[in-house]
Amino acid sequence: MTESILLTRDAANPAIATVTLNRPDKLNSFTGEMHAELRDALDAIQADADKAAAKQVQDEQNARLATAEGARKGPKPTQATAAFAATTE
Repeated sequence: MTESILLTRDAANPAIATVTLNRPDKLNSFTGEMHAELRDALDAIQADADKAAAKQVQDEQNARLATAEGARKGPKPTQATAAFAATTE
């Protein structure tokens, strides 16, 4: 038996998913089996979106931590700044 619901991903952008009703012989009339398959397809899409969102949040947290760490250390002195500091001591 063929799948009544097809889930495909765009090769160029995997965040784009296409859900296709696949019962052309029955004019794509919706059945209980299709309902279950559609739920599974939407769950798979949501799981992928959750993973992508979690990765994005993690990347943003890492960027904030790196920025905070850089601010705490302060800017690195240049040779001109170091030379000025030596002459004013």
